Amino acid sequence: VNLLAWLVAAAFYLQWVFSVGVTANLKDVEEDAKSKVFTSPTVFGVTAKNGKTTIPWLFRVYAAGISVAFLVVLGLPLELGLVAGVIDGLLLPLVCYASISLLLLLTTALLLRGPSPSRDTFLRITGVHEGLSLLLVPVVLSAMLLSAIGPGGLLLILGVIIVWPLCWFRLLYGKTLIPLE
Repeated sequence: VNLLAWLVAAAFYLQWVFSVGVTANLKDVEEDAKSKVFTSPTVFGVTAKNGKTTIPWLFRVYAAGISVAFLVVLGLPLELGLVAGVIDGLLLPLVCYASISLLLLLTTALLLRGPSPSRDTFLRITGVHEGLSLLLVPVVLSAMLLSAIGPGGLLLILGVIIVWPLCWFRLLYGKTLIPLE
């Protein structure tokens, strides 16, 4: 197993920690606190009463740290030259990495406002955040994937990552596309 495989695995692990330890637990913090369930938000002092969530700075640092670590770990293959940041003279992988990273930081900031006042909005932002996170891995690996499976294969992978969850969520959960309820 080479360094690239370890970095990709670490990135998926960090995304899982963010998904489970931050967003999934943050959406249920009011019920978790009532039930005295220990989750990362309750341990870090996040409180929710009457639909109003209070998020202390320590939890914000914890969540933002996970998000930034995810971006750094996925940026390392580009920085270390394990994968190319250029395809046919175009900086496409680097530009896409930078753009998606900025969107991930924005969605992280939006998520750290908590599930109040609109739980639906929180869940939609969570879905966008997770979708962008999953999309960032093949974007970083795009030059390598392009040489291995060609442009059609790369577009298929990117398309499947975007279209497949949307189709299944629409089928399973109807118009709201919110599987976390």
